[in-house]
Amino acid sequence: TIVQYHGYKPIDQMLDKVNVQRQRLTLNNKTGVYEGNLSGNKEIKDYLQKRFENHKWSITQLEDYAFCPMRFFLKRLFRLEETPVFDEEVSPIERGNILHVVLFKFYSKLRTLNSLTNPQKHLKLLTQIAREELGRLPFDGFFWEIEQIRYFGKDGKPGLLETFLDLEQKEISRTGFIPAHFEFSFGANLDKNVDPASIKTLLKLEGDAGASMLLNGKIDRIDIDPKTGQVAVYDYKTGSIAGKNATPIARGLSFQLPVYILAVEQLLNLDTEVVYGGYYQVKDAQNCKREGAIADPQKYPFIENRSKAALPNRYSEVDGKKLTFDELIEFSRKTALAKQKELFNAQFTHTKYPDDTMCKSFCDYRRMCQKHVAKLKLQKK
Repeated sequence: TIVQYHGYKPIDQMLDKVNVQRQRLTLNNKTGVYEGNLSGNKEIKDYLQKRFENHKWSITQLEDYAFCPMRFFLKRLFRLEETPVFDEEVSPIERGNILHVVLFKFYSKLRTLNSLTNPQKHLKLLTQIAREELGRLPFDGFFWEIEQIRYFGKDGKPGLLETFLDLEQKEISRTGFIPAHFEFSFGANLDKNVDPASIKTLLKLEGDAGASMLLNGKIDRIDIDPKTGQVAVYDYKTGSIAGKNATPIARGLSFQLPVYILAVEQLLNLDTEVVYGGYYQVKDAQNCKREGAIADPQKYPFIENRSKAALPNRYSEVDGKKLTFDELIEFSRKTALAKQKELFNAQFTHTKYPDDTMCKSFCDYRRMCQKHVAKLKLQKK
């Protein structure tokens, strides 16, 4: 006997499940509603348009959507979170926050001392600031001792702070670019740890047919060549910087440096142009270096032509064309606007890069998204 539940037969339910699976798994079938394509639902599209029309985008939100709209859907709209994991040692986020505060306070003090060109002379000051900030944290024990060795060194071996200042002085002498702005904030809440030049104005990207997009952010560091007025933009990284070059930018997955460059040129009152964007790794004494991601080698001659950062090159290739520095920034601007348009159209499909480590290993939602990897690879082609 088939038992009905509110007029719905179990056999119907089973057939529905089979039909859903058939639509999801058919390789030559386009992405459907069961894979995040909700563009056929007018109510959802109207809701998204209203909710995000004047949305203040953070770069993290934009990159979440660009890499995997499904991840954005689960994280930003459904607000699903994994159970927090307790760390006995300092977490990467905490470490990053410490470094940002320490370096901000250090360079703010150097600015008042009129000594931005000679940071190496002030190791004692940097050490003092770091000890004060670390002393505010509720940590102790073995792991905390290891963490402090990371910064201050031991047994005559330099720690991160001394190594950092040595590199700073070397790069100032080599390039002539001087640290000028620290934690330059635009469009966000201006707390006490921001550059004096910070403004509440949002960065506005404009496109065709009146399309526009608002972004806020905080640029870790801006260096300026006092002779030419040209600018270099840096983002501090306390973790790995492997693979952070023009490739993810040209794929439309990384917006941090392009957005920073656009913000400096549009919002910071400088009569100049940005010619370099890079990452500054401040992990430990063995991993402290600058790594260029994108650069105009004609205007920033300190980048070798064979460097991955010297544009145009194969890392900046889009649709078979190798983009120059300015072209890649313009491509990022258009891509950001295109991503917002896709969101308005209720596109929450899976990532195009299911083999990427970010998808396979580091995504909190990899166990629930039920992506069909073979189909995604076929559609990518």
